[in-house]
Amino acid sequence: MTLRLICLNAWGGRVHEPLMRYLKDADADVLCLQEVTHVAGYGGGWLTFREGDFELPQRASLLEDVEAVLPGHRAFFAPAACGPLYDGNREVMSEWGIATFVRQGLPVIGQAQGFIHGDFPLAGFGEHPRPRNAHGVRVFRHGAGAAVTIVQMHGLRDLAGKGDTPARLAQAHALVALIEKVRQAGEPMVVCGDFNLLPGSETFAILGRLGLTDLVTTRGFTDTRTSWYPKEGRYADFLLVTPDVKVGRFDVVAEAGGLRPSRPASGNCLNRCCAPSISHYSAANNSGGRLMILHCVFVRFKGAIQQAEKQSIYDAVVALKDVTPGILDVKFGQNVSAGRAERRLPRRFRGDLRKPGSA
Repeated sequence: MTLRLICLNAWGGRVHEPLMRYLKDADADVLCLQEVTHVAGYGGGWLTFREGDFELPQRASLLEDVEAVLPGHRAFFAPAACGPLYDGNREVMSEWGIATFVRQGLPVIGQAQGFIHGDFPLAGFGEHPRPRNAHGVRVFRHGAGAAVTIVQMHGLRDLAGKGDTPARLAQAHALVALIEKVRQAGEPMVVCGDFNLLPGSETFAILGRLGLTDLVTTRGFTDTRTSWYPKEGRYADFLLVTPDVKVGRFDVVAEAGGLRPSRPASGNCLNRCCAPSISHYSAANNSGGRLMILHCVFVRFKGAIQQAEKQSIYDAVVALKDVTPGILDVKFGQNVSAGRAERRLPRRFRGDLRKPGSA
């Protein structure tokens, strides 16, 4: 019996529409998500996480949204904290944690949930490095006549970086203790998640004592980040298996709706599908009393690119309206510019952007 497992950091739903489309189409048997938001009884769609000058859009109903695109799955939500998101200046308390979705018909015959760093904060999201948790399920596969243990974790984030610390080593031992609560000896096992670690971490040696081997590094992948994440340090997410797990296929998702700050189709395909020449300009415009910026990008596709792939790129660019505050409208079409340089680039994206500080 083949079992399809997908593990992603959902990033609070920031890349929402492509993520929902991807999860629906992929239709994994078991889906492990980190950074899942849930606001009980809240009718709105988007809220904002604020920390100092940093802001991040968060989907208030992300847990329910995933349940809606996976109606044939059971959801197990494990909150790590409950803190304030903002609707304008109004605080809205949001649960934040990890969620495991298991297809109906795969009995969950055991599970364990608990903190591997810290504990549930008494107020807000807690101090850095903030509490983190893990969740494990023991799933029975009728076709195989046996169970498999799947454990996901979200590793602590240290503002100083991803190197080993005493807290991270304690976290690794806490994860092993949680694994031992749910796994039966001799059964195959998968451990996955956003570890927030570098490949050389002592954590992997500790997990190796359980017979676990990481597939990301051993299969030659050098990056689990994509262009939504501009910083250095391209590793964060890992997936480990015991030797009795027969891996039919393993890949690192790099398209829209894949790994969190990710290479969406709008960015990845522009680099992969277009000729090197890209031109753009911006201009201010006062429309209906609202000061806007008109931003145009001119591109030329490679001749081998089919219309369906072009359309998928257009759709992904339009979807940025849902995740990028200030984008009012996006249009695309033929380039009708009179400029000589722009005429060499026959296709055009046009975006209407709200100027910062305008109503």
